[in-house]
Amino acid sequence: MVSTKQSRNEFIDSAVDVLKEYNLDGLDIDWEYPAFKGGVPSDRENFVLLLKELRERFNQDYLLTVALHPGERIVKKAYDIPGISQHVDFINLMTYNFHGAWENRTGHPSGLHGNGQISVESLVKYWLDKGSPKEKLIVGMTAYGKSWTLSDPNSHGVGANATGVGQPGLYTKK
Repeated sequence: MVSTKQSRNEFIDSAVDVLKEYNLDGLDIDWEYPAFKGGVPSDRENFVLLLKELRERFNQDYLLTVALHPGERIVKKAYDIPGISQHVDFINLMTYNFHGAWENRTGHPSGLHGNGQISVESLVKYWLDKGSPKEKLIVGMTAYGKSWTLSDPNSHGVGANATGVGQPGLYTKK
């Protein structure tokens, strides 16, 4: 969709139509992730072009925000932080799902501080260091927990050894 001016214009026309029809304040783009999952390297620069063209079309009539993965591995391949920052009103950092049953140690899904682990604090610092204006950053955090089956039920807490996912919850069944 971002690879040609024509396809970007079709998307932008569609977005403006929806914003007008439903009297919305703006658009939040959540593309997970440019240049990944069958994407191509040029997605990174074309994403910035899409945002630039959206901004030009929106003028000051609509908000333009993005929801982005904050981690360095994704950022290096998918996001031009200064380029994105130039065209959006806000950047929603998806600072959640840091840890889960795919690991053999417990961890907070959206930990503020990390002690060497991934954390909201370290990711915000990374984005600021890479050129994101602090007044544009919004931190998205979880209000849910994750469960594990502990290797030793007497050894629990953040960083405890685990053998897999925990028992499903009573209400969520997850």
